[in-house]
Amino acid sequence: MTAHQVAKLASQLPGRLKVQDWDLVYSTFVNGITLSTLYNKMAEKPGPTLMIVRDQNGQLFGAFCGEPWHIDTAYYGTGENFLFKLTPEYKQFKWSTKNSYFQLGQPDYLALGGG
Repeated sequence: MTAHQVAKLASQLPGRLKVQDWDLVYSTFVNGITLSTLYNKMAEKPGPTLMIVRDQNGQLFGAFCGEPWHIDTAYYGTGENFLFKLTPEYKQFKWSTKNSYFQLGQPDYLALGGG
């Protein structure tokens, strides 16, 4: 991420998080690609998360999730959650208020939004 992208994304976070340092908790490059590893790493440092994905075309997108990731049978999270894209330009996708399907952790997938 560029410094401009980091600054833009940081400015969109809830107020209490705007000045906190970010820690890299999980990276597919460092930690591999299993969801069980992702959940285990997240459990070591629970809290709000920024999930940032770079696809094979170099596009950056992701999600801010206010609740710690964990495996559950029901959706969790709050209206603070949002999706975003960083490239080609920043765009944020906030809660539509139509449902409360924010984030869902399952052993073989994770979901952001729904309905």
